[in-house]
Amino acid sequence: MREDADDVTADLAQRRATARAAELDALAGLQQIAITRIGSGDVTESGFARQAGVDRMTVRKWLGK
Repeated sequence: MREDADDVTADLAQRRATARAAELDALAGLQQIAITRIGSGDVTESGFARQAGVDRMTVRKWLGK
């Protein structure tokens, strides 16, 4: 390894934190869309789960079921 191990660790930790924040943001958006689309009857729970790349139980949790 040519780089300092502490620098590599700090860089990877920062990249992980950024990725986690992006995931949380995307999941919050998906939850809002799920509530709207499923609530209006536009899509089923399982259909939305497939489309969103999450499992149906996650969608049900978002809906408070």
